[in-house]
Amino acid sequence: MNMMSAEELFQKYVTLAEEDNTDAFVYLQKAADLWYSKAVEAVIELYITGFTMECLLNPTVEDAAEEWKDIEKGIAYGLEAEKHGIDVSWNMMIAYEVIEDYTQAIHWAKIYDSRADKPKAVARLEKKASEMASEAMKYYKRNDYQQALVFFEKAAKLGRASSRYNCAIMYDAGKGTAANKEKSLYWYEKAAELGNVDAQFKCGVMYNKGEGVAKNIEKSLYWFEKAAEQGDITAQYNCGIIYDSKDEKESKAKALHWYEEAAEQGNVKAQFICAARYYTGKGTMENKEKALYWGEKAAEQGNVDAQYNCGTMYNKGEGAPKNYEKSLYWFEKAAEQGNTKAQGECGVMYAKGEGTAIDKIKALYWLEKVVGTPKEWEKRDTVIYEGYDTKLKEHIFGSYGTTEKGRIQDEFAIFWDDSIVKGTPVKMKTVFRSNIFIITLIAKA
Repeated sequence: MNMMSAEELFQKYVTLAEEDNTDAFVYLQKAADLWYSKAVEAVIELYITGFTMECLLNPTVEDAAEEWKDIEKGIAYGLEAEKHGIDVSWNMMIAYEVIEDYTQAIHWAKIYDSRADKPKAVARLEKKASEMASEAMKYYKRNDYQQALVFFEKAAKLGRASSRYNCAIMYDAGKGTAANKEKSLYWYEKAAELGNVDAQFKCGVMYNKGEGVAKNIEKSLYWFEKAAEQGDITAQYNCGIIYDSKDEKESKAKALHWYEEAAEQGNVKAQFICAARYYTGKGTMENKEKALYWGEKAAEQGNVDAQYNCGTMYNKGEGAPKNYEKSLYWFEKAAEQGNTKAQGECGVMYAKGEGTAIDKIKALYWLEKVVGTPKEWEKRDTVIYEGYDTKLKEHIFGSYGTTEKGRIQDEFAIFWDDSIVKGTPVKMKTVFRSNIFIITLIAKA
């Protein structure tokens, strides 16, 4: 009797299976032992599912096939088959999918697609992940957060970035489970690895604060930078802050780079810092034009310090030709927000007619914002001398600096009509102007 070939053994299995004869499996095993690829695939399918196509509509064979089911044996047999050069990557993907080891399932899906003329394995898992995510959302909308988390985690393990992010949020907030910062960070990081910008930013925050992990500024910077590279404006600003905290010259330049990236997207804090860096030359070459450019960007968004600085720069002609109209414009913007130095500058400019017509009423209005009204002085029981008042000196100098630095630059006198102070028995006598503050000396009428 001639020995049957592996192919003949396999065909015998097919014939007997269709005849509903359980001897079919004897021939299948013999063909598989010879590493005949079709037989090997059928054996692995039996181990994984307890079923093959040849068993269909053949109840006796079908019942016998069910007894073969043993996924661990199927995986071990599949690994051995791969060593013999038999491609069972599809079967391996299915096996790991059944036991929900999605990391290995994805691994084998990628192997299958790399070998196939028409890749389909990864797409199959992606579709399944999408279905899991949809199921999760159904539970979430019904406020069944526990079941929602179950399906989000399944989709997450299949590599769905948005589901990984959702798992992180739920562990972070304690929805459907006890709050768990460690698991939250785990899923944020898994989503971040797939390029989810929100997850990258959150990883930066958690490593920065030491939430769910030991504080690690370098890892914080790593993730902030990943998010920053995708255009996240707050991450860009945070990168600037972290690089700024380092002493290296290169780090200061990187800090400015990220500040400027955030500034270009409208981050007002970053705009203000860029203005300061270009003004002082910290981390870059000094550039008054750029300082004024970024200063005005911040000022336009209402940053009071930027408004004051723009007023000062236009007043001095820094970064642009001297322009009293623009100087007064920005001083007044800052003054309206309560910046005392700007209020003093407005008072002086209206008094001298710088950038505007002389207007003593407006001058008095802004100067009184700095030192208070005469009636307010009376309420404080301030003793006013012919020269100047000690308490006034302490109040002004205590808030804005000292005279030792030689900041008082010019002096001029303004004489006010009694009517301007509405009958109050005092009058302005002298106003000194400095580039830092205004000192108002008040004498009894």
